[in-house]
Amino acid sequence: MRSFNTILIAIYFMLLVAGAIFFYVYSYPKISDPDSQNPVYVQTDGKQMIYFRAGKKIMSVNSSNLLDRIGDGNKLQIAIGDTQELSFANQTIFAVTDTESGLEIKEFDLKTALAQTLVSAKTAGFENMDNFSSPKVSPDGTNLLFTASHNGTDYLYLQNLRTNSFTNLTQAVFPGKIISSSWSPDGKQIVFSGKTNTSYILETLSLTGKTDPTVLRQSDFTIDQTEWAKNGIYYLEETKTEEKMAANLYFYDLSTHIAKVISVLSYPSTVADYSISADGQSVAFSANNQETGENDLILSQSNGANLLQITEDHLSFSPVFSPDSMQLVFWRKGDGLFTINTDSTGLKKVYNDSGQIDKILAWR
Repeated sequence: MRSFNTILIAIYFMLLVAGAIFFYVYSYPKISDPDSQNPVYVQTDGKQMIYFRAGKKIMSVNSSNLLDRIGDGNKLQIAIGDTQELSFANQTIFAVTDTESGLEIKEFDLKTALAQTLVSAKTAGFENMDNFSSPKVSPDGTNLLFTASHNGTDYLYLQNLRTNSFTNLTQAVFPGKIISSSWSPDGKQIVFSGKTNTSYILETLSLTGKTDPTVLRQSDFTIDQTEWAKNGIYYLEETKTEEKMAANLYFYDLSTHIAKVISVLSYPSTVADYSISADGQSVAFSANNQETGENDLILSQSNGANLLQITEDHLSFSPVFSPDSMQLVFWRKGDGLFTINTDSTGLKKVYNDSGQIDKILAWR
């Protein structure tokens, strides 16, 4: 009788394990890992995920598990090479992929596990282009903004994802180098920064009419990382102190046409990157010491008021807001991923990783 009960218990546990494996396999769509024949799994059931780049891999942590345990991190490799600039639209990711035939812009559908090349040097009309970069999907998910380059000149292109048609937005209006670009919240305009023969510029361009770009800012130094938020445009602009450069974060108020500096840093301190809250009320940035490598996070209201230093460990990088704007996730060098409330309380570790995490890409 005892032997029979033992057999029943063994069968019960075997069925339990089989059920768990079945649920895991069929609840997670598969995306092929280019370095392996084995599939990798990405959870796409609507739960919030934190995406980050580590080397040539894109990793994800299920944020719904943060209250229970340290996240496992589901490995997701969606590109080889430069994956700094990803663009998300619902369950789709757009990324630059470095292939044997050159750089390509690819679309990865996390629901169907399908990947397709959208633009490459083999695409009709792009045969002479030698570089593709910065894919940015429109707020409604119907258009893709990207940069294509030929002989040192950059062009901003618009791709209609429904009709697969392309429009060169800057061929006739901007002969120069495109540094960064971003969509307006309503998808009717774009902002971009670039370099001409005479200066660096920050411009907006309407997509609803044939109008020339509107120049917001001209500078002798680099303007980069443009982001169009609900109430204005953020960007980084370099300043020079005794022949040494440092970048500060600025906010351009579209209602007053006045640019206000958010961070007031001078060499060796510089702003490395920043993140805007979903509600548009706050911005968090990384303050980096260029000589020592120390890095801490600072939070500010969108108008530059109420600066609050979030971390003081000199090891914190790449802040990204939670979807409800109440928390930040960041990388602590040599330790892993942490979340913290925007009032600097509630620090919590969510992912172990002693290696290099290059950038946190999104929390959504």
